[in-house]
Amino acid sequence: MNRSHVTAAALASLALGLGLGGCASQYVGTWQGATPPGDDFQVGGMTLSPDGTYTAYATYANSTRGFTGNWDIGTDADGDDVLRLGSGQEYAILRDAENPDVITLVDAKTGLSTKLNRID
Repeated sequence: MNRSHVTAAALASLALGLGLGGCASQYVGTWQGATPPGDDFQVGGMTLSPDGTYTAYATYANSTRGFTGNWDIGTDADGDDVLRLGSGQEYAILRDAENPDVITLVDAKTGLSTKLNRID
């Protein structure tokens, strides 16, 4: 699988994972990428809608693409939140202890991460 397919799958999985039940509502909104330019994986922006759909754009290996689909939130074996996208991709969600409007998404397959700030 080439890198752009990995990114598409990852973003699609991310959207599905946030679902709208329970803790998912805390992730609804618009998020802006805060990962420094040049990193291998960057989500430039993402909107997680309350109806379980998302739009996002990401750069992976110098190629930027847009994505849409469904998302929900699940939990991993440790009870931590996981963003699941409709494509099957999953991202661990690391919350900033001091600022709930900052998250880091970690791709479960590659281990690559990207930081996002809530803007809405």
